[in-house]
Amino acid sequence: MIIVFLTCDELKLLKEIIEYYRNNHTSYDQEEDCLVMSLLKKIEHGIELCNERKVEQYGF
Repeated sequence: MIIVFLTCDELKLLKEIIEYYRNNHTSYDQEEDCLVMSLLKKIEHGIELCNERKVEQYGF
């Protein structure tokens, strides 16, 4: 298991990159899409915590 800690700005940038990839890369399968969606949900949760000022970094 690898744990990565990112700042709020890094989380937002990572979310944009993943969404861009997901919207513009059509040659991956359903299993990969599920993994990407799971990662996006974790990132969004971290962004929510940042917006509520509960954390300055988020690890996942």
